Amino acid sequence: MPEALNPARLDAILGKLPPDDAALIAPLLLPPWQLRARRLADRDAAICAVLPLLGKPPGNPAACELEGVLRRYLAGHSWRLDRTLAELSDDATPLRRLLHRIARANEGKGLGWRQVSRIAAGERTPGLS
Repeated sequence: MPEALNPARLDAILGKLPPDDAALIAPLLLPPWQLRARRLADRDAAICAVLPLLGKPPGNPAACELEGVLRRYLAGHSWRLDRTLAELSDDATPLRRLLHRIARANEGKGLGWRQVSRIAAGERTPGLS
């Protein structure tokens, strides 16, 4: 594979760009399977980062809490305003920034608590949502 098309190099280049620019350019450079893998990896990382912020015990209680919080975020006014943004500004709360990352990466769809629990445990089957 030519150096210019090396996936690791493309990832490194995209990682150096501002999020809005990377989101615009990535679909032009990467194959669909790689875009999906990047999107799901970002979603999973955001899920693991948000769970401790919810104030619930690890495991199913935190997963159930995230399911409800995410559902309310997606149904509310905040998501309608935020969904076109690649990343929220620094003045948004850490919880809202992570919920936005999860919602964007999951294409505006909610997640069930079982799926959240599997993701938090590192048990998501690669290639599946």
